[in-house]
Amino acid sequence: MNTLEVVRGGYGLCQLTAPRFLAGRVPGAPLTPGAVVVIRILGARQIVQMLATVCVHSTWVRRLSGGVDLLHALSMVGVGLVSNKHRRAATADAAVATLFAVSEFCA
Repeated sequence: MNTLEVVRGGYGLCQLTAPRFLAGRVPGAPLTPGAVVVIRILGARQIVQMLATVCVHSTWVRRLSGGVDLLHALSMVGVGLVSNKHRRAATADAAVATLFAVSEFCA
């Protein structure tokens, strides 16, 4: 297991089990119950991606994982463009997803 997988797994576990911990560090709108559910779903996705890259040692799995991260980053840019209320959180999440994508493509 490499550093990227450890960081992704920890980040996903934090999102899944304590969604307010990281999200509460970004100034902006308070978290709604719906946002907490979405954060937990995204945390589960991070864990699935980590398990996939750990269990299947393949370049195409890393590229697929990076592609999922890139699509997520683009979707968060879209949210940030249309929602003043969620702009900061979406921008922060887009930045994290972009870092994960770049890390996957460079691994």
